[in-house]
Amino acid sequence: MEIRDDSEPVLGGIDTNLFKYDLQILMLAVWKRFYLLLIIPLITGFLTFSYVAVFQQKSWTARCLLFRHTNIERLQSDMPNLYKPVETKVITEMIRIRKNMREVITRLKLRTSLASLYAQTAVETQEDNENIINIVASSDTPREAAAIANMLADVFIEDYVENQNTSVHKIYKYYTESKINLSQKIKALEAQQEEYLKRFNVISITTETEGKFKLMNELELNLVKAKMLESALRTSIGNLDNNIKDMKEDVQLNYTVTSTDNSEIEVMQGVLYKLRQRYTDDNPKVQKQMAEIEYLKDKLGKVKEEKRTPSTVTYGGNIVRQAIQEQQFKAQAELKGVTQNIGQLEVTINKLKGELTQLSRMESDFLEIKRQLDLNRDLLKKIDGTVSMMKFALNTNVSDITILERAEPPSSPSVKKRRFIIFVGSLAGFLLALGGLLIMELMDFSVKSRFDIENVLKIKMLGSLPMINQVTLQSFYSAIQVVYKRIAEYADKPSDVTLITFGDVESKSGKTFFIKKCIDLFGPQDKKILYISTVNELSRNMTKFAVNDYIYKDEVINPNMPLENAHRLYFVMDDYTYIAPADKAMIDKFIAKFNGHYDYIFWELFEFNKNEQLFATICQAADLAVLVTMFKRSNKFKLVKCVNFLKEHDCKKLGGILNNVEKSYFIRSV
Repeated sequence: MEIRDDSEPVLGGIDTNLFKYDLQILMLAVWKRFYLLLIIPLITGFLTFSYVAVFQQKSWTARCLLFRHTNIERLQSDMPNLYKPVETKVITEMIRIRKNMREVITRLKLRTSLASLYAQTAVETQEDNENIINIVASSDTPREAAAIANMLADVFIEDYVENQNTSVHKIYKYYTESKINLSQKIKALEAQQEEYLKRFNVISITTETEGKFKLMNELELNLVKAKMLESALRTSIGNLDNNIKDMKEDVQLNYTVTSTDNSEIEVMQGVLYKLRQRYTDDNPKVQKQMAEIEYLKDKLGKVKEEKRTPSTVTYGGNIVRQAIQEQQFKAQAELKGVTQNIGQLEVTINKLKGELTQLSRMESDFLEIKRQLDLNRDLLKKIDGTVSMMKFALNTNVSDITILERAEPPSSPSVKKRRFIIFVGSLAGFLLALGGLLIMELMDFSVKSRFDIENVLKIKMLGSLPMINQVTLQSFYSAIQVVYKRIAEYADKPSDVTLITFGDVESKSGKTFFIKKCIDLFGPQDKKILYISTVNELSRNMTKFAVNDYIYKDEVINPNMPLENAHRLYFVMDDYTYIAPADKAMIDKFIAKFNGHYDYIFWELFEFNKNEQLFATICQAADLAVLVTMFKRSNKFKLVKCVNFLKEHDCKKLGGILNNVEKSYFIRSV
C-alpha cells in the first residue's frame, strides 16, 4: 500500500475510498428488487420439483419401534459405573455396528453393499422420550423397507442380550464373592463390639455418657450455689464482727428519777380540789392555792431541761450483743458445713470428669467399630439386591430393550427427502438472487447518496435534488432552496464579487438547469449575479459577449455590457484555450473587473476531461467549486480523479450536488 500526498490510501493505484458503500443505500437497492428474491426462488423451486417428480426414484420408508424399560435402569442405579446400563445415545450407535449390518445383509440376501445399507437406515430417538428408539429403513419397495427395519431390530437385540449375559456372569461371580467376604467381616466386627462393651463393663456407652453428663451438670449447679452461699456467709460474719466490736457486755437495764415539786403539785392540786368543793374560785383560799400551784409549775418548767439524777439504776447483760453473738455462732457453723460440702462436690466433679474422659475415648473407638459395621451392612444390603437381580436375569435372559411395534410395509412413498431437495433448490435460488443483486450493486460505481459525496469523494455535501417528475413542485423547490442556502453560506465572502464554478465529469448532469434555478432564488434577494456559460462556438452577433479576450488579452470590459444579454456572458472552448491555457492570475484579474458591479459570478464549466488543467485553474480562482453529479450516472472513478486533481491544485473550497435522485433514495441523500 502506498500513501498519496493528501494521506488517502491507495491500493494498486486505486483509491480504496471507492470501495466504501452506504449500507443503508445498499439494502434499499436490494429491497427495490425484492421481487427478484421471490421470483427466482420460485423458479428454481419449480425446476427442482419437476426434476424430482420426473427423474427422482421413489423411496419407501418403514419404522420399527424399540422400547427401553426404565425399571431395570432404576434397579441397577446403585451398581458400580462399570456395570451401569448403557446410555441411550450409545445404544443408538450400537444398533448399526458393522457386525449387525452384515448379518442383516446375509439373512435377507440383499444385493447391496455395507455403505449403501448405512445410507438406507437411520436410528432416531423421540425428543420428549429417549426410551422410544426408532429404526428407520428406506428401500425401493415397501416390503424390503419393512424387512430391513425388522431384521436390524432382531439382530441388534440378539447381540445386545448376548453381550449383557456375558458380562453378567462375571459380575455375578464378583458380587457373590464380595457378599461372602462382607458377611465374614460383619461377624468379626459384631464380636469385636460385644467384647469391647464387656471389657469396660458398659451396657451402652451413649447412655452412660448421657447419665454422667446430666449428673455432672447437677453437681456443678450445686457447687455454684454452695459457693454463692459461702460468699454470703463470709460477708454476713464480717458485718456481725464489725457490729459487736464496740458493744459492752453489761448495760443499764432501767433507772428511776423522782421530783419533790411534782409531789407537792399533786398534793396542792388535791387540796385545791377539796376547796373548790366548798368555795368558789373567788374565795381567797382558793385563789391562794391556785397561785402556789402556778408558781410550782413555773419552777418545774425551768428545770425541765436539766439532767436529773436518777434515784434508782439497774444493770444487766447486753441483749443485742448476745443476739449478734448467737447469729455469729450459727453463721460460722453453717459456713463450716458449706465449706465441707464444696470440697466434696469438687472431688465428685473431678472424678466424673475423669470418667467422662475415659468414656469419650471409649466412644471414639466404639463409634469407629460401629461405623464400619453399619457401612458394611449397607453395602451387603445393596449387594444382596444386585445379586438377586442378576440371578433373575441369568435365569430368564431378560433384556431392558424390547420391540414395541414391528415395521409394516408403508402405503405411500416417503416425501421427506423430496421436500428437502426442493427446499435446497429454492434456497439456492434465493441465495443466487441475493448474491446477484449484491454483486450488481457493489459493482455499480456510480454516485447514489450523501455517503458517496462525503466519504468517497471527501468533499462538502451541498444537497440533493429529486427527480422533478416524482415529487411535488413544492418539494422540488424546497430542495433547491436548501442547496442554495448551503452554497451561499459555504461560499460566503466579506467583500468583492464571489466566484462560484459549476462543473461535472460527464455531460447532461443538469448543472445548467440548477444554475438557472439558483439565479431565480438569488434575484428576489437583490443579489446581482453574472452568469458565464461555457460553449464550443458562438454566432457572429453574440461574439461580443464572449469573455476569452478579456481573460487572455486583458482587454478592458464594460461592466454594464452583460446587461444587454440579461447578465449572461460566454466562455468559448476554442483551440486557443488548449494551446495557451490561462493561469490563475488571468482569472483573478478578469473577475476583479466586476467588483462593485456584481455580488456573484456563476461560471458553468465544461466537462473535466475536456481540459483538466484549465478546469483546475478556474476552480483554483473560485471561492467555491461545485461538482454537479447525476444520480446513478456519474462515475465515482472519474469524480475521484477530478477531486484529487483539484485538491492538488489548491482549490479553496469544493462542494458536491447530487442531482436527479429517485424519490425512494432522495430522503436518504438529503
